[in-house]
Amino acid sequence: MIILLVLLGIGAVVGIVATVVDLRRDGYRRMPNRPEHDFGPIREERSGTTPL
Repeated sequence: MIILLVLLGIGAVVGIVATVVDLRRDGYRRMPNRPEHDFGPIREERSGTTPL
């Protein structure tokens, strides 16, 4: 019985983390001034500026 409760808890945490990551991705897409995580370092190297 305890194992089932632990598995349910892990599933809930994974679901919450997945939704938060999806919301963050949508936020980055909606804000053009914030570069994507993958392209951030490349843009910083080209422009020569450091991230805040």
